[in-house]
Amino acid sequence: FYLAAGGILCSIIGSSLVSTREKAGQSDDQIQNSLLWAIRRGIFFAAGLNILVGGLTIFLLFPPHPQAWPIFLCFVIGLVAGVLIGLSTEFFTAFTYPPTKNIAKAGATGPATVIIEGLYVGMISSIFPVAIIVVSIIACVLLGNLAGSQSQAEVGPAGVYGIAIASVGMLSTLGVTLATDAYGPVADNAGGLAEMAHLPAEIRDRTDALDALGNTTAATGKGFAIGSAVLTALALMNAYSRSAGIEEINVIKANVMA
Repeated sequence: FYLAAGGILCSIIGSSLVSTREKAGQSDDQIQNSLLWAIRRGIFFAAGLNILVGGLTIFLLFPPHPQAWPIFLCFVIGLVAGVLIGLSTEFFTAFTYPPTKNIAKAGATGPATVIIEGLYVGMISSIFPVAIIVVSIIACVLLGNLAGSQSQAEVGPAGVYGIAIASVGMLSTLGVTLATDAYGPVADNAGGLAEMAHLPAEIRDRTDALDALGNTTAATGKGFAIGSAVLTALALMNAYSRSAGIEEINVIKANVMA
């Protein structure tokens, strides 16, 4: 609860830092980069501030027990994993990077090559989030078990608790992340209103750039949601297996969970 509350406050502060300025003579790629960095600035600041707030919260809740450090590292792993998944999603969906440009170039030879190139990029794009999630799960299980072994209450293996803390870390900045996801439809509707109102062409150009960024931010929000859902589902699956008495599959092991 305290970690999530701290994340909400950090998200509010990070959202207030999202701003950009229009400069004359910028190309389309430069405009997109400036818009992307405006979004990133809010997310990065919220994540960095949340590491400090989360660390303070964890060390206040576990003083001066040695398991505070493994739990804090699980929190940081979840937070960093979410940011990395977001950056990976940006790379494969923003039109300033090669994957999207290559799909557009494939359209010069017909629709079939667009489908082939699009399927290729889509399949490749899933590798990096999966790898990030697998590494995060293994690290959090090991750190959770370490925290359990150092506990004065002798709770034993606590790998699932480490995964749950990582899930909270990934979702702690959901406020600013989800705001970027909701930004997409708003920019799209603004472009439609500008066209129906017959506003000048430069207004439509600006809304088109914002709309293109909205597609990227929508994909980034879904990446955060899927990553956190995987971590949460693992914790729920472990709770169910314990309640149901399932012993054939040991989901406590790091390699089984990953």
